[in-house]
Amino acid sequence: MAEWVVCHWTSDAGPTGLPRDLWNMLQRAHYHHPPEYTVAHTNIGPASVEYRARVLILARAYVGSRPLEFTGYGSSLHRAINDAAYIAMAHMLHLHVELATQYPYHPARPLGEEVHLYLSAEREPNHVLRNLVEYVRSSDRYHRVIGLELRQARGRIAHLERLIEPYVRMGQIPRIELYALPANPVPRSAAPTRTTRMTAAEYRGLFKPDDCNTNPFRSKSGSGWRSR
Repeated sequence: MAEWVVCHWTSDAGPTGLPRDLWNMLQRAHYHHPPEYTVAHTNIGPASVEYRARVLILARAYVGSRPLEFTGYGSSLHRAINDAAYIAMAHMLHLHVELATQYPYHPARPLGEEVHLYLSAEREPNHVLRNLVEYVRSSDRYHRVIGLELRQARGRIAHLERLIEPYVRMGQIPRIELYALPANPVPRSAAPTRTTRMTAAEYRGLFKPDDCNTNPFRSKSGSGWRSR
């Protein structure tokens, strides 16, 4: 069985992305301590690493409140942390009814369930918000499916890597790095040119007034193009 190497994740600049949104949600639900993240990683194959992030939410200062812990997975540290924060947000929204009016269209998830629940926006009076909710909901489900397929694919690839590793060591099969740089990098000439800052007057100075004598396809009135 693979061994997990544990490390504690901290950010001097403060949480960003979904961890920041989770902390904002917890403060609205009267939590006084920011969530704590613990990240572990393990080699699932000769060239594949999986990260597991656990987010610990300390109990509120209320009788009966207890700490909660949620787990997320990903192919990178930040992806695993964001996955854990996403799952925690869905559970917290289901646990605390006071968050329903502040996050009406965020996905909720009952404890012990694997399926997220979405509030219908059909009765939303603001048609712009209604369309935005439908779009975000579709994007959310799409990204969840892509994430699940990515993890399943990485698991299959890691299994195949373990099977062919003895032949790779014997030199019978070349080692392939899935996320390595291409063998033939983009030539320097194909790289984008460096941009230059200039004022509006300098920009207009790059162009000369139209000269009908030098442009045979421009009408002398300057109002349109002539056909050949």
